[in-house]
Amino acid sequence: MSERRILNDGDYRRAATLLRCSNPERTDVSGMNAILAEAHAEGRLTHLVLSVAAHAYAWSPTIGTPEGQNALANIAIERYELEKETTTDA
Repeated sequence: MSERRILNDGDYRRAATLLRCSNPERTDVSGMNAILAEAHAEGRLTHLVLSVAAHAYAWSPTIGTPEGQNALANIAIERYELEKETTTDA
């Protein structure tokens, strides 16, 4: 019996392209929007996010370790605190 794959080649292609377009030094917003629109049209936005995460876990040898997971949690907490400081209820 074969195992059904959650992610397909298109998901990985879109993720790689999205990461290229998301380069902070040469951001291509129209390219990012095109990839997001394509994933949305295919009903695969969640799969796009999963495939970006799959790339991150494949490239970073420590992200899946307890230390890496703690670092991600700390980033989330720090950014949440900064977000609270800059958000107003007005």
